Amino acid sequence: INPQVPAYSGLGTQEDSFGSVLYLVPKPPAKNVMKMLQNEKKRLRFRARFTNPKDAADEQRRFIITYFTADDTLSVYEESINNSGRWSGKFLERGRILKPDPTRGSAAVVYYGIEDMIVGNQLNFNCHKFVVMQVDEFSRKVLLKLFPDRDDLQNPSDDFGAEN
Repeated sequence: INPQVPAYSGLGTQEDSFGSVLYLVPKPPAKNVMKMLQNEKKRLRFRARFTNPKDAADEQRRFIITYFTADDTLSVYEESINNSGRWSGKFLERGRILKPDPTRGSAAVVYYGIEDMIVGNQLNFNCHKFVVMQVDEFSRKVLLKLFPDRDDLQNPSDDFGAEN
């Protein structure tokens, strides 16, 4: 008998939900320990902005998207803007983020990965749409080793810390 997997409820992770169908006492999902040890300190950083800002204040907002290669998670931090009246800091907590798939809906289990981090690419994190503007130098070198044919990595970006 093959148990039918119910639709994802939004609580926990997809892997947790699937594990509760397979086992009476759910087991935690297996982790790739070797990948975690080899990439423990590798963090790829990208600068992004909103794709469709709602007002003039949103046009100025800049974000740092950090991709953790050890476990394929992402976090988003907002950069500070002097005299803007907005708090800078954590915008989206570290975690695996599902890609929206309008054709399959909630049945699709595809997470954002390193291949999605392309300058000019649009990312949709929990209904917030971002466009990747820049990649820092360390991240560019790491990505060039993985994807030598990518055009967006051939020319180094201007100073990553500079205002754009």
